[in-house]
Order: sequence, then C-alpha cells, then structure tokens
Amino acid sequence: MINGSVDFVPGAGDPVTDRLQHVAAAVMVALLVLAAVNAVLIAWATAVDALRPTALARALGASPRQVASGLSAAQLLPALAAAVAGIPAGLLVYRLAQAVSGGEGGAWTAPPLPWLIAVVPCTLAAVAVLTGVPVRAAARRPVAEVLRSE
Repeated sequence: MINGSVDFVPGAGDPVTDRLQHVAAAVMVALLVLAAVNAVLIAWATAVDALRPTALARALGASPRQVASGLSAAQLLPALAAAVAGIPAGLLVYRLAQAVSGGEGGAWTAPPLPWLIAVVPCTLAAVAVLTGVPVRAAARRPVAEVLRSE
C-alpha cells in the first residue's frame, strides 16, 4: 500500500495517479485548441453579422482598420471575463480530479502567482491576434457591394 491505496502491481504504484499530470496536460492542450478555433469562428460570425453596420460606418468615414479594431476589441470583454473566471475554475477542477483519483494524499502545489496573473493579459493578446484575421477580411469588403446586397 502506498498513501493508503492498493497497488495494482506490487511496487508499480497506482497508474491513475501516476498519469494525472499527463491527462491534465492533454486536456489543457485540447481546450486551448478548442478555444482558439472558437475565438476565430465567433469573430468571423460577428464580422459577417455586422457587415451592414460596419459598411455604413465606412461610408461615413471610418477606415477599414478602425472597423477591424472595433470588431476585434468587442471580443476582448468576454475573453477577459473568461480568463478571470477560468483561473479559479481550472484550479478547482484540477484539485477535484486529484482528490477523486486519490493522488498525492492532499498535498497540492498551486502554480506561482505571477503565472496565474499572466494568464489574463496573455489570453487577451491571443484573442486579439486570433480575431484580427477574420475581422480584417470582413472590414475590407467594398462598401457599395455590402450596402447593395440587402
């Protein structure tokens, strides 16, 4: 017995707790890829939905860069909320998974505080970069073509 748990193979340890770090890393990578794809698709859908209002803004003197910046900035507020809420939620889910699997007998080390704080600006920067391409493409459509289409 190690840490009050029964070894599956004597001396080999518990494979569930031994692999928890690898499983958590794999889930984290999958969620990051899913979030990136989600950010791009939501920005594209927002840009398509706002074609007519942005074309009117451009007809009244806004540049494509101003329109793209506005549409991209509109994605940052939800990203900020998600980053701030995601830090404690992610730590809680990891602790729950560790408790359920019986890993490390309650000893848990949180990531350093500067890393946790860096998540928020890095998330905002990533969202700004990921949303830049679809909204820039939508902002470059000719104004007359967009206004005539409806």
